[in-house]
Amino acid sequence: MPEPWNLVICGQSGQGIILVTKILTTALAEAGRPVECTEYPAITHRFAITFSHIRSGPGVHSPRIRPGEADVIIGLEPFECLRVSLLYAHPETLILTNDEFIRVDGTVNPLLREPIPTKTIADVVAALKAQGLRRVVPVGASEIALRTLRHRSGTNIVMLGAAFASGRIPLSEEALVAAIAGVVPRGTAERNLEAFRAGMAAFKAAAPAA
Repeated sequence: MPEPWNLVICGQSGQGIILVTKILTTALAEAGRPVECTEYPAITHRFAITFSHIRSGPGVHSPRIRPGEADVIIGLEPFECLRVSLLYAHPETLILTNDEFIRVDGTVNPLLREPIPTKTIADVVAALKAQGLRRVVPVGASEIALRTLRHRSGTNIVMLGAAFASGRIPLSEEALVAAIAGVVPRGTAERNLEAFRAGMAAFKAAAPAA
C-alpha cells in the first residue's frame, strides 16, 4: 500500500459523496492513521460535479491530491468519473465507476457527447484506457442498490464496498463496518451494511484480479 495513500471520490451533488468521505475518514482516524480530507462541493446547483480528496499516511499535512497522484478513484457517476480520472489518475490508479449515467429531467446531459463520445459505460472505459489508464472496473452499483435496498440512495455505499474488496483501502473490514454503523443516519445501519457487502461481492465478480 503506497504511503501517503490518496483517494478521490467523485460524482454529482446529492449522490452521498460527503457521507462516504466521512465514513472513510472516521475509520482511518479510529485506526490511528493520520488523515486529511477536503471536499469540493457543487458551486451552482444539484447535478453539478462534486468530489472529495482523502489522504492518509505518515507526513500528510495537506488534503489536496496533486494531478496524477490518486491511488484510487471512486466514481458514483461515469461521466464525472471520466473527467476526474483524466486529471488525477496515473497508469496504476484503480478506477472504480458506477455504470449508470445521471439524466437531468429525463434527457441525456449534452456534455456526454463532446469532446469525448461517452454515451455508454463502454465508451467511458475505452476513453480511459486510451489514455493509458488500464485499471478501470465498472460496477452496477445503482442496480445493486435498487435490487438490495429498493432505492438508488445506497449506490454510494455499494461503491465503497467494491473499493474495499479491491484491497486498495488500508483498513480492516471490521473498522469500516464500525464506521458505517456509527456514521450513517440512525436506523439505516443494517441496510447500509447490506449495500456495503453487496458492493464487495460485485467487485469480486467483476474484477477478481484487479
